[in-house]
Amino acid sequence: MKRRRFESYRLRLHREQIPNGIFSVTKCVQPKRPVLDEEIRNFVVSSFRFCAQRGDIELRAFVVMPDHFHILVSPLKEWTLPLWMKCLMSFVSAKTTSRLRVFGCHWQEGFYDTAIHSEKQFNYLTDYIHDNPVRAGLVASPEQWSASSARSHRWVRLTW
Repeated sequence: MKRRRFESYRLRLHREQIPNGIFSVTKCVQPKRPVLDEEIRNFVVSSFRFCAQRGDIELRAFVVMPDHFHILVSPLKEWTLPLWMKCLMSFVSAKTTSRLRVFGCHWQEGFYDTAIHSEKQFNYLTDYIHDNPVRAGLVASPEQWSASSARSHRWVRLTW
């Protein structure tokens, strides 16, 4: 348990706090196994949608893979990225932990994040996120993966 806390602390060491900034976030299942089935992936997507429609965040891009998810997100209002992720994962974990435990897995402590500083970086990461299921050999084109903003979603803003 001490090791997990230390790793979580290391993830927070250089975290940037940029009001209304855009962040790339990755959250994984540990150990890394393909345990996020379609039902869990759809639940995670619906959690993103709820937060975006409520006005907590501006969701720029996302993909939920069988063992992790990526999002490009801008926290809004009083939300900071760590506070929003804590709220999101409290809800997601409450609904998914029992299913993950069946496979000996859990959500990683903390998350990986990077502040987006340019349109070029934003476009690169959007393409990277959308192409994730293709690179993994799960689909032939990004639009075929249901748990992705590569499909049309009114509540996702795909612009810088």
